[in-house]
Amino acid sequence: MRSIHNVLYKLIAFLIRLFCPIKYWYSVVHKVTQFTKYLFINSTNKFHAIERRRADQINKLLSLLTRSQREFPIPYTFESFELPKSTQGIILCSVHLPLVKVAVKSCLEHEILIDYALVGRATKDSKMAVWGMKTKLPTLVRNSYVLVKAKTRLQQNKTILLMIDQKDGQYSPNMLKLCQKLNSQLYFLFSELSAHGEIITRYLPAPYPNCNTQQEIEANLNYLRKESDEIFRRYG
Repeated sequence: MRSIHNVLYKLIAFLIRLFCPIKYWYSVVHKVTQFTKYLFINSTNKFHAIERRRADQINKLLSLLTRSQREFPIPYTFESFELPKSTQGIILCSVHLPLVKVAVKSCLEHEILIDYALVGRATKDSKMAVWGMKTKLPTLVRNSYVLVKAKTRLQQNKTILLMIDQKDGQYSPNMLKLCQKLNSQLYFLFSELSAHGEIITRYLPAPYPNCNTQQEIEANLNYLRKESDEIFRRYG
């Protein structure tokens, strides 16, 4: 079934690239997924929220369109809350929300620099794509030495993006402990598909941006989980 999904998505993306002007790519994707979100409902996903499935499908199609190496607009609203910049770097943390790479795009287009993305596996070019942009982010791959590499980058006052949730649903506190040790600043990044098709993105400081104590680390993780769960709840 997964292979059928992939063939369908690739065909849709190919037809959009072939027949649609770039400025309409996203609106066509949004209209197409109004119908495709009902396809392939079976015993393994029939309880999966329909609007969450639509957000996932939009995410997949934007990924395929981005591979064309042509920049295209994606409608979003961007909410940001600034803090004085740290001299020991910024950790920009999110979870695997649908369309989170549109939130990354919104940061970059508002001149919020992201220097590295911490990822689970290496890509061929050692970079992470951002939907709708030619720009790619250099990556740090999770391994036994990644915290050492991240520490060096933060001490150089760089910003590191990561998805903190693991496959088992747990949130790893390791980068937050590094934030505490270095006195870096912790920010959160969220994305959500609105009912009208616009993508709502938010860039905001954590409740306790410096993670000064274990209690503050736990409070930050609880806040991130609560906000993410609320987004999934609104999907249905």
